Amino acid sequence: MIDDGYVYPATQTLINKQGIRDAGQLQKFERRVFVVRLETLPKQIQLTANGYHQIHRHFFQDVYEWAGKDRTVDIRKSGSYFCRAIYVGPELEKRFEAIRSENGLQGLRADRFAYRAAEHVAELKAIHPFREGNGRTLRAFLGILAERAGHAIDMTRIDPKAWNDASRESFRSGDSTFMREVISGAMA
Repeated sequence: MIDDGYVYPATQTLINKQGIRDAGQLQKFERRVFVVRLETLPKQIQLTANGYHQIHRHFFQDVYEWAGKDRTVDIRKSGSYFCRAIYVGPELEKRFEAIRSENGLQGLRADRFAYRAAEHVAELKAIHPFREGNGRTLRAFLGILAERAGHAIDMTRIDPKAWNDASRESFRSGDSTFMREVISGAMA
């Protein structure tokens, strides 16, 4: 059981603004809020670490006090740790510097865009800057990145299982090939 200051004592339920203590109810509430917020995501978000934080804050501001803030605890999934909390900020900055140095992936053919975006997605997944909501933030960011680079991604064409499998594979092996295929398959 996680005891990390983000959860109610003796539970795995994240402390939330509504005081919901049942994990299932919190998940339902979080998803309802997310769907509404997804429709109103601002278009002017920058391709920076701060912009990435703004996406998360926009989605989860009604749910968590820490929305849009880097996590302060180490977390893991399936026995593997994500980026240590003390390195989240610097690693996020490095990743967005890499994106900036590639001109936000503008001017790339679709196949090359998918290749480069897959690497960035895999690295952002490994950094996992937030205590919860990383996947939804990452998918929204991918949509923004693609749009700014002149490509369209239809998120409804991304099978959630394939996305999760590709995320897991890139996290465990460092190989983003499967993620590239997932992204390519969703490009119009």
